[in-house]
Amino acid sequence: MSTISSSDPTSLALEARAPGRTSPSEKLTFRVGITFALEFTNGPYRVAPRGRVMDILLCLTADGQSAPGRTVTVTLPEGCHYADGGVGTRNFQTDAAGQVSVAGVKGSATPGEYTLSAASANARTTARLTVTELPNLGTIDVGGVLDPVVVSPDGTRAYVGNRESNKVSVIDTPSSTVIGDISISQPWGIALSPDGTRAYATNFDLGFVSVIDTDGLAVIDTISVDSYPAYITISPDGTRLYVGHSASISVIEVASRKVIGTIAVSGWPGIVVSPDGTRVYVGTAVIDTVTYTVIGQIAIEGEVKGMALSPDGALAYIAADYETFFSKILVADTVSFTVIETLDVERSSFQIAITPDGAYVCAINLASASVSVLDTADLTMIRTISVRSFPWGIDFSADGSRAFVCASDGTVSVIAIP
Repeated sequence: MSTISSSDPTSLALEARAPGRTSPSEKLTFRVGITFALEFTNGPYRVAPRGRVMDILLCLTADGQSAPGRTVTVTLPEGCHYADGGVGTRNFQTDAAGQVSVAGVKGSATPGEYTLSAASANARTTARLTVTELPNLGTIDVGGVLDPVVVSPDGTRAYVGNRESNKVSVIDTPSSTVIGDISISQPWGIALSPDGTRAYATNFDLGFVSVIDTDGLAVIDTISVDSYPAYITISPDGTRLYVGHSASISVIEVASRKVIGTIAVSGWPGIVVSPDGTRVYVGTAVIDTVTYTVIGQIAIEGEVKGMALSPDGALAYIAADYETFFSKILVADTVSFTVIETLDVERSSFQIAITPDGAYVCAINLASASVSVLDTADLTMIRTISVRSFPWGIDFSADGSRAFVCASDGTVSVIAIP
């Protein structure tokens, strides 16, 4: 009597039993000739320190055909993290096309060359991951009147709106050089998809949003919205865009690239989405993203110039101007909608941003051409940094150690934080 079994798809085991015996008297193992091939299909990879790696794509085949439902083991190099903060080796299942996608991996904090590895059955493969150097401190000459600036999720690019020259300029952050320009009419707002493959820029005077392929640096589509689209932001999951007008917010479904809702507001508000995507903050109004209704108001005096949320969404940091020509940063509780702390800053505080880890809040001071740095641990102002004249926009490197501040004199200042 004989039995054939296999736990390895590349081999079979033959067990032979003599009549009347319960255990095999002989076991033979032989190959069946299945050849698996595994590859990283979009590597090599490049990020700034702590930058989000583009979605890592792998493809597994068996004898040249897709291999669905198979286990692929991925190992991250030291210092890198999965989206949930985990490290090391994890198993993933191939889809119907034999593919695996690993999203949200963060690069190491230390610049250098690293190796990603993956295995499945008798297949092994590797891909290079380069963590770039941080940009040098100083000034990047771009030209025109600049605002806003938005850093890519991987940290290797900064997209800068140029309203005077009607374009979005793209900066390679490690080298601090402009690597391309994209024609956009009066780009007041820029948003990037979570994976960094798409950018969305408002065309203020033309009434539409441009969809940009960030690989080719080209406009691939436009989305018509209400008149004078200014500010724009994207939901954390990348499925919704929120576009600010003088009296409304257009809600765009990213997949269909169509407006699916409108929210009535007042003024020219900036827009901030909560980390969980359930709320949109427009000025002092708090809006539910399912019902598009106002569910609360943060009671403040003065005019809101900018807002940033803590990484957990529990606190709102608000830059506000007052009729007496002084400015404050207000710290508000997002559950009670009340201000719990008030801090004086330089006159004409205009925009505000928070580092990715939530450790520091930076406020741009338009009149004094400076940036005020707030330590969120004890809510104290710890530093004021001079920048170029009439600064407008600010964003951070992926690790939060650098801030990019764009100004109306056509420059982007790179400063150290804190």
